[in-house]
Amino acid sequence: MYVLAFASNSENLLDVIPSWNLMQRAYPKKNIKIIGLAKGYDDALELVRIIVDETYQNTGSVDVWSYLREERRSV
Repeated sequence: MYVLAFASNSENLLDVIPSWNLMQRAYPKKNIKIIGLAKGYDDALELVRIIVDETYQNTGSVDVWSYLREERRSV
């Protein structure tokens, strides 16, 4: 399993984290904003592609954070 989360640094759009990393005591779990789950790495990359593509199609940018925050408000 892989967890998709908002990027932990400004250089990336999203983080793709193997779920076993989250079980390690030393892994920094604070402030992780999970936006998706995938059953394998290829599926995780496909989900990232879908999210970024949808963001771009609806906003003309790849600002995933703002787009998903707006979508959540409209639900």
